[in-house]
Amino acid sequence: MSQGKTAWVPGRYPPARRGDHVDVYKSAKQGEVKIHDPYQWLETSSEETSTWIKDQVEFTNEYFNRISDRNRLKDLMMENVDFAKFSAPSRKGDKRWYWYYNSGLQPQSVLYRSIDENLPDFSKTEGAGGEVFFDPNLLSDDGTAAIATTAFSEDGEYFAYGISLSGSDFFTAYVRKTSVPYRAIDGKRPDVDEGIVDTLRYIKFSSLEWTLDNKGIFYQRFPDRESHEDARWTTHREVKIKGIKADDFLVHQEWYTGKDGTRIPMFIVRPKDIKKDGTASALQYGYGGFSYSVGPAFSATILTYIKAYGAIYVVANIRGGSEFGEEWHLAGTRERKVNVFDDFIAATEHLTKTGWVAPGKVAINGASNGGLLIAACLNRAPQGTFGAGVADVGVLDMLKFADFTIGRAWTSDYGDPHVAEDFDFIYPISPLHNIPDQELPPTLLLTADHDDRVVPLHTFKHTAALQHKLANNTHPLLVRIETSAGHGAGKSTEKKVSEAADKWSFVAYSLGLQWREEGTQEGKSKRDEL
Repeated sequence: MSQGKTAWVPGRYPPARRGDHVDVYKSAKQGEVKIHDPYQWLETSSEETSTWIKDQVEFTNEYFNRISDRNRLKDLMMENVDFAKFSAPSRKGDKRWYWYYNSGLQPQSVLYRSIDENLPDFSKTEGAGGEVFFDPNLLSDDGTAAIATTAFSEDGEYFAYGISLSGSDFFTAYVRKTSVPYRAIDGKRPDVDEGIVDTLRYIKFSSLEWTLDNKGIFYQRFPDRESHEDARWTTHREVKIKGIKADDFLVHQEWYTGKDGTRIPMFIVRPKDIKKDGTASALQYGYGGFSYSVGPAFSATILTYIKAYGAIYVVANIRGGSEFGEEWHLAGTRERKVNVFDDFIAATEHLTKTGWVAPGKVAINGASNGGLLIAACLNRAPQGTFGAGVADVGVLDMLKFADFTIGRAWTSDYGDPHVAEDFDFIYPISPLHNIPDQELPPTLLLTADHDDRVVPLHTFKHTAALQHKLANNTHPLLVRIETSAGHGAGKSTEKKVSEAADKWSFVAYSLGLQWREEGTQEGKSKRDEL
């Protein structure tokens, strides 16, 4: 395993104008506080913002193109995600069974149904079984139209569904007769309006719920059944993934001690041949907020990465989640939010101290609230703690989060920056306002142009601030901006794989990892000068 540093020539970032904008906040300790916000102009769409985005995309892609393993990793990931995926069937009021199926690389999963009242025997059926009922892949050419939510009427006569475009949290709901499926006819796209009996627009963060008499739907929007209790089914499907075998990996739980003495669990996933000898690298994931417990999950792209590079994957169940109830959640909120960051840093220290990984070989990753976690830990941890950081769609301007879209709802966990007492514990942890005067490891921020939950301004402003203050950082501080995508939901298979390949090849390159040939510890990754 190479121990070299990332090949990087500092001081070449795209320019970003620093304005004179100042915001005024109230502090219980200091009274009136004036905060300079030089990149406030990145909060709005303009020709200047568009130019900055274009320059950043080109700059980051230039760097990505130097990573020799990038395409190889993407190709292997595409192979390993090319397996059949399906949901559990459910019986609806028309007495038919419905389920989702994806043959492997379809952009969006397709909704299938049984041809009659009987559930197909999937153990004896090749492919999806049944018939196509609704194929969202026919709604767009690039796979960016996705089903956001669904609801069948109690009698099964109508199918209500929400369609989100380009990953937006907003969706338009349609009510369709179940007697009129939406599927290709002789290989051609059908009339999208055929079978539609109603259209509901400007819906966000809402389910669709039918009245029991099948005459209407409950939902919330922005301004401008027959009993199935006796039905039983049993089904079993097995899939094989080309380059991944479950028997090739091990998973176990360990406990470690946080900064304040709290005992915290983590899960470690690793290829069987990786030993606890202090030479491996690690990809460490965390969230720590909003009472969300990080539970078991399967990721073909993560397993592909750790197998290719002989790494371990670590999930730290830090405070802020609900792994141990509401007390565990509250211990990571408001003025106690620092516990979340300290728990995550302690996880990295545990991995190096106990001999799982080599010093400086831990890359950290999180998304949304977890993106805040990563950026805050990069700011807060002693220099050299991490080998790389990848922050997806993070909440990074903690003084502005409540001013945009759904951000006001997050004050329950973060506090309200417009309340004097809350400002005093929010400002010291805001990543944008606390960039340290020290070397940061290779850092990649990610956002999407249609993210209307954690709006892109967080990542835009933090990128500009990092590149200004740490212009001579000896490691890259980059941003990946996805187009025609949102906070993450509804992303096509190809976009998911491309993003994973960019992120994890960046990490491997940053850590100086070498690709392992099958059954060996050695690789052939070449690192080029940029």
